[in-house]
Amino acid sequence: MENPVFVFFRTLQSLTKHRAFRPFCSWPYVVTLASTFTAKKFAPLTTAQHEPSFSIDTFLSLSAFIFLPDVHVPDRFKDHQSRKKSNTSLQFSKSVRDTHTTSPALPSNSPIMSTASNDVLSWTNQDPRESQLFNSWGVLYRFQTTISPSGQSVTTLWRAIRPNKEDRVAKLEWSTNGGLGRVIIGKNTLPMADLVIPDPHHVGVRFFSGPDGQQYRWRPSATNHDILLQDTTGAVVAFYRPTRPTRYQIGDVYGELHFIRSAGTGTVMHPPIMDTVTVTAMLYRFCAQWNL
Repeated sequence: MENPVFVFFRTLQSLTKHRAFRPFCSWPYVVTLASTFTAKKFAPLTTAQHEPSFSIDTFLSLSAFIFLPDVHVPDRFKDHQSRKKSNTSLQFSKSVRDTHTTSPALPSNSPIMSTASNDVLSWTNQDPRESQLFNSWGVLYRFQTTISPSGQSVTTLWRAIRPNKEDRVAKLEWSTNGGLGRVIIGKNTLPMADLVIPDPHHVGVRFFSGPDGQQYRWRPSATNHDILLQDTTGAVVAFYRPTRPTRYQIGDVYGELHFIRSAGTGTVMHPPIMDTVTVTAMLYRFCAQWNL
C-alpha cells in the first residue's frame, strides 16, 4: 500500500495549483481535510507495517505552513504553531525520508567536553602542612608533618597511586625558625623560596619554574577570592578556591584545588607538573597565612 503521507501531501499540492480551488483553502477546510484523511487512511495501519505515526497537529502544521503558505491562519493557532514548528519539521523529515540516523556522541577528547572538564580536589585543614586533598575517588594527596629529634619540622607530600599504596612526591624541610627552608622534589633540591618568588610590582603574585621549564605564577583573581595559576601565555591552568568550612568524614574542608585539564598545553594533570602545582599551592597558602 502506498504511503498515505505522500498521498495526502501530493493531493494538497495538486489541489492548490488550481485557482478555482484556492478560495476554499481556508483554515477550517484544512482542518476538515486533515481530520477526515487521518481517520480514513490511518485506521487500518498497524505497528507491524512500520508506517510513520503522524498526529493531526502534524498534518495541520505541514499542510498550512509548507504546502499552503497563503492560507489564512487564525491568531489563536499562531502561538500553538510557533511552538511546534521546529519539532514537527524535524519529525516529518526524519520519518518520511526514513533516515534513522542519530547525531554521534561527542568523543571524550572533544574540545567542548575537555574545555568544561575540571578536576576538583577538596582540601582539608586550615594548616596546609598537615592536610589532605581528596575527591570522589578518595585521598589523592596527603601532607604529613613531623618533628625530628633536633626540633626541625619536615613535611612530606604523598600521592596515592592505587588503593593502599602511596609514593613520596616531595619532602619539605622547614627552617629552624619555622620559615621557608628547602624542598626535595624527585631528584631536585632547591630553596622553597624559589617556588614562591614574589613579584615586586604586584601584591600577592608569586612565580615558580615548572618541571617543563615554563614559568608559572599564582595571583589573586580580580573578580573573586580565587587564587589563579597562569602559565607563560596567561592561560589559567588551575586555581585555589577558599570555601566555607565543611565537615567531611576525611576532615574539615576549607578550600578546593581545581585543575583545568585542557587549559594551556594540556599537561597540568601530568604527574610531575601536577605534583609541583600542589606543592606550590601549599607554599602559597603558607606564605599568605604567615605574611612571608
